[in-house]
Amino acid sequence: MKKKMFFLIVLLFCLSGILPAAAQQSEKAAIPNFISKAMEYRSISEAQSASDLAAHFGFAVTPLEIMAEIPLTDNPNTGYVGHYDDKPSLPPETYGVYQTPLAEALVKLNIPAHGFEGQTTDDLKEFLRSGYPVICWVIGHTAPGEGIDYTSEDGENTVVAHQMNTVTVTGFDHNGFSIWDNGVNYTRTEIDFNTSWKVLGHRALIIRGQASVTDMAQWWDRSPENWWKEEPAETQPETPAVVESGRSPILLQNLPRETTIESLLGGQNNTAADPFASVPEVVPDFDPNSIPNPEDYLGWFWYPEDQSQTDLGNTFPSYSGAFGNIAQG
Repeated sequence: MKKKMFFLIVLLFCLSGILPAAAQQSEKAAIPNFISKAMEYRSISEAQSASDLAAHFGFAVTPLEIMAEIPLTDNPNTGYVGHYDDKPSLPPETYGVYQTPLAEALVKLNIPAHGFEGQTTDDLKEFLRSGYPVICWVIGHTAPGEGIDYTSEDGENTVVAHQMNTVTVTGFDHNGFSIWDNGVNYTRTEIDFNTSWKVLGHRALIIRGQASVTDMAQWWDRSPENWWKEEPAETQPETPAVVESGRSPILLQNLPRETTIESLLGGQNNTAADPFASVPEVVPDFDPNSIPNPEDYLGWFWYPEDQSQTDLGNTFPSYSGAFGNIAQG
């Protein structure tokens, strides 16, 4: 009896050391295959983070398409403050947008996004365990910062901060949280992360659910039953072209029908002669009794019979306008 009690005490003693260690070791989560892209504009971290997160779940949407759905305001709780390619500052100058308007923009694009405020690191871990990467509003590269009280024209009081930034958290372990920030991955301890995250009120955004077959079929303009094997239709959706005018993006398809590219570019007339406007018909000689002659094929497919390939390259029209310059070939 004494021997049994002894072995039982020894067993309990060993388990008391093993179980906490095992529990601590299992306290981790990692979401693989997440891709973070670097920003193409100076103050577009929120839309870039949202675009990356959407892509992770199979939704194809660009940062500028997201920006087109966010209203411009002086309050980051109701819209985007400033212009996405200006140097970041504080409201009412270029600042950015918080989780609610960003989530609403994604929902308009049929992406099931949800914004949160007042979350905890335990909430964050629960999202990660469930397989949801989380966009978080932090300071700089997840560094300490100080909140500043701000009142917008609509009378709402909110907290803003210098170097406001969004990052995407994709995992955690005993070292801290794994963070994607503008295409770069790094780790912050839980204390350091929370120090930065709490400045703006523990704001977060997630996307619940993946793009369905119907969503992907609509993107490629194919029927849901055959989206994987049909050829794309001729009217395949295109990324809307964006022209910068003043401080807000203008979508070309939303302009009046009578708008011409010349008037959009400020009255410049960049019309150039089209070298392919009149190409003489060339019929190659396929007479089996004739001797092959390179002249028979000159101009077939690529350039007219009375021009050399070099000459055609030299007649490529030059262009200069609001979108940049294309040098003469």
